[in-house]
Amino acid sequence: MKSWAKYTIVAVIVVSIIGAGFYANQLLSVSTPTQKTLVVGSTDKYTNMDPAVFWAVDSVGATPILEPLYRYALNSSDLEPCLAVSYGIIDAKTYEYVLREGVKFHDGTPFNASCVKWEIDRAKALGKGLSYAFSTILESVEVVDNYRVRFHLATAFSGFPNLLAMPSMGYIPSPSAAAKYGDDFSFKMIGTGPYKLQSWVLDREIIYVRNEEYWGKDYWPVNQQRPDKIVLKIFADSTTLKLALEKGDIDIAFRNIAHEDVPSLETNADVQEMQAQWVGYPMFIAFTLSHPYVNNKYLRKAIAYAIDYDRIVHVALGDFAKRIYSFIDPSWESYEPAWDIYSYNVTRALEYITIARQKAEQAGQWSPNETISISLWCDPSHYGPEIPNVAVIIQDNLKAIGIKAEIRVVDWDTLITMRGKSELQSHIYAWTPLYNDPYYQMFGICHQKGGGASKWKYTNATYDLIVNPTNVERTSELVDLAVKETNSTKRAEYYKEAQRLFADDAQLIIAWTRLEYLYLRKDIKGLVLGPVLTSIGYAWGATYKDGW
Repeated sequence: MKSWAKYTIVAVIVVSIIGAGFYANQLLSVSTPTQKTLVVGSTDKYTNMDPAVFWAVDSVGATPILEPLYRYALNSSDLEPCLAVSYGIIDAKTYEYVLREGVKFHDGTPFNASCVKWEIDRAKALGKGLSYAFSTILESVEVVDNYRVRFHLATAFSGFPNLLAMPSMGYIPSPSAAAKYGDDFSFKMIGTGPYKLQSWVLDREIIYVRNEEYWGKDYWPVNQQRPDKIVLKIFADSTTLKLALEKGDIDIAFRNIAHEDVPSLETNADVQEMQAQWVGYPMFIAFTLSHPYVNNKYLRKAIAYAIDYDRIVHVALGDFAKRIYSFIDPSWESYEPAWDIYSYNVTRALEYITIARQKAEQAGQWSPNETISISLWCDPSHYGPEIPNVAVIIQDNLKAIGIKAEIRVVDWDTLITMRGKSELQSHIYAWTPLYNDPYYQMFGICHQKGGGASKWKYTNATYDLIVNPTNVERTSELVDLAVKETNSTKRAEYYKEAQRLFADDAQLIIAWTRLEYLYLRKDIKGLVLGPVLTSIGYAWGATYKDGW
């Protein structure tokens, strides 16, 4: 069995590591003898680098190019200055940041307070990507002078500095580049970061070159050894990714190596293994309540009891996972193991199936002995090649209680698009924290205006409350109360109650977190993984090879 604590390097999310990743393919033909090139491989797909538009996985590609005002220090959850040098709290609803002077974007545009206001106003106006995470918190951005910017909040929020480190709010691109490139802006991304975008071929590779004018050269632990070039190479599957690492075509493989491919890597003298212990990467089964059958709360609870969680962890995921009971990390004060009410219990599942049928027939929705069928959507490219195996176990579990489940395997772009249109009756998904505060997940998942509840039609479904007596009004109220609360213990209690109510609704079933391993060639040194996405580009840039 894989040891949970074989290696410990703190990080918040898989997406964090993703954010670090950059790859390369067959660079010998283009490299000079003295050029230091780091080659990283992944099976993840990246489609967007615009922080006003992208989702979490896409922000990976932008990490070495763009920077926030504050970022998380390496191997720490503490914030450190980046494009800002300090900040002060004017009052509970007003924060002022003093910006770093003399910084320029890669295109020569000076960085100043107007750039910060432009980007955050733009993201809020577009209303895309992750903007929902701050749009209800932030009221306005004020330019005080060239190097001071003031943030006015709609309500007091003690977690605001962490929120500002979030990629979609904190990353600042060049306004001049946005005006110049228009619709091509995402593929010509210009920032202030340690690397510039050299080229990008979708689904093949992204190449970054060292920014020799980078303002923060002293930040790098081994500045003299950091790569001249980083290439992020995209592979079709785990097998080709593993083979590339074994052949030495890439230096690091960080996502997604299937557990079946691990034994040969662990016995390979030319390969190192490193585990990233996430603060939280919760995987779950989600339901769109506007769809038939899953709009029945009692059916969803039956499904929650029908799932063999141990079989998923030990068989489908090969012990590269562990069972979890909340989307909040256990180390946070607001953690509540609310989903521990569900365990593998076929008897309880059948009892809830009976209740579900009674309620549905009472509401005139189902006929007696009607066959219950659902579709279960999943994506193996982003969440790991074993995900279809997880779906097969769930399908088998549901068959045992009389539910017919049809598995639909699609790519990441399709899953995201269909999810945004509420076209997925049920699907396997994750909701990772992007900064060190529970608000992002609590609002995104539990609030009726959040990215989760609204996307899945938590309150906008056409069903009878006889079959779906949800707690959405109260969970939304609790999240709103927590935002305004300055006492951390009281705030945590609001969040805990919201988790318990949301778990009772079973609108999503928290199930497991996947243990992530990186595999490196033996000559790779200096790799340190930061706690969240915003620090990962820094960590990769500190990576080097023996002999550089």
